[in-house]
Amino acid sequence: MKKSLPGRKWVGIRPGLVASFNFRENQVMKEADLFFRALDLPPAGREEFLRTACEGDEDLRAKVEALLNEHENGLGLLDEPIGSLEYFSGHEP
Repeated sequence: MKKSLPGRKWVGIRPGLVASFNFRENQVMKEADLFFRALDLPPAGREEFLRTACEGDEDLRAKVEALLNEHENGLGLLDEPIGSLEYFSGHEP
């Protein structure tokens, strides 16, 4: 019998479903860890770091490289000026 957290009940969740959530959470945390560690390095040292740290996992390496590229080149939602409400509404001011 599974133990419940206080105030929570198990409602027949498949064991594989829980494992897949844990796997995805671990994967995201690993991507974030590598991203921040690579960000601390000079750009010239990042490629060698990722080659070693990703241990041949090309999918992981590509995701971290994409995060680094977006960080270096892209604008995020919070980088847009507050006054540009057309960003959200689709209408000209």
